[in-house]
Amino acid sequence: QEVSDTWYIGNNGSATKVYDLTFDAGGQTIYAATETGLRKALVSANPTLYTSWTQVVPISNNSVAFNLVEEVNGKILTNRKGLQYNQDTLYLFDNNKWNIFMKDVYLPRFSLNANNGRIAVNMNFAANIMNVDGSVYSQVLNYKPTAMQAVDMILDPDGTAWIADASSALIKVSPQGVITKIEPNGPSQASTFAIATTGKDVWAVAGGYNNSYTNNYLMANAFSFINGSWNSYNNQNQSLLGDARDYDVIAIDPANAKHLYIGSWGWGISEYLDGILKTQYTATNSSLRSTPFSVDQSIRVGGLAFDSKGNLWVTNSI
Repeated sequence: QEVSDTWYIGNNGSATKVYDLTFDAGGQTIYAATETGLRKALVSANPTLYTSWTQVVPISNNSVAFNLVEEVNGKILTNRKGLQYNQDTLYLFDNNKWNIFMKDVYLPRFSLNANNGRIAVNMNFAANIMNVDGSVYSQVLNYKPTAMQAVDMILDPDGTAWIADASSALIKVSPQGVITKIEPNGPSQASTFAIATTGKDVWAVAGGYNNSYTNNYLMANAFSFINGSWNSYNNQNQSLLGDARDYDVIAIDPANAKHLYIGSWGWGISEYLDGILKTQYTATNSSLRSTPFSVDQSIRVGGLAFDSKGNLWVTNSI
């Protein structure tokens, strides 16, 4: 478990960012997707020497970033990053020619993986499983009802797709299209801004504001640890939340541990009962006030507390 060698493969031996690597089917040539184009070297020519590395030709505009490269059935597939959104281009090297793969689809590509003659092309909000001839074998667009935020995607030899998702943990898609969500028993977010407890129950929120008291614009997200299990509450399972963001404070009703209020920095107060969002309080249905010069009617709540008579007190920054 040690680094046996390090290669500087840029022009004249300069350092260059390398995003992906692959070998050809015979293991004779190594391809590198770099920030300055797709480069290659013969293994027998000693890749340690920068002079062994050459720019792959004749790919169009092979001087900008290439972020992905994959060998599939003796062919090389690579992705050229677009300078703007929806300008990525996939190229397939076959019969000594580079041809555009997935014509008319130029969405950003986040990962490539090939197995058993099929190719997983991950585009974050859409994932295509392609045949080598360019036809679509299958497609994943959502997890019903959760939208995709795929970070990576690989294929099993039997055609099962495994998707690592930024908001939905691990997703398994069978060859028949059956979707299974696999997630650990834990909080839905890694970050935590505020926490509150009552008895053995724990509640926490991710969101809040920064040191300048301006928004982080993180989707409203709360999670609880009750009876040994974690549960999440966000706009994917609480329709009343809409696009509310930046939960920052929690107050649990001392008379009922299942009743609580969560304040946000800009979107008012959420009232939960038995894990269900009952009411979203804003300036239109409560005494809360929005900031006077706010275009989006921001309702910033910084503090919540119950008094001895069960009244809820709120600090409302305007």
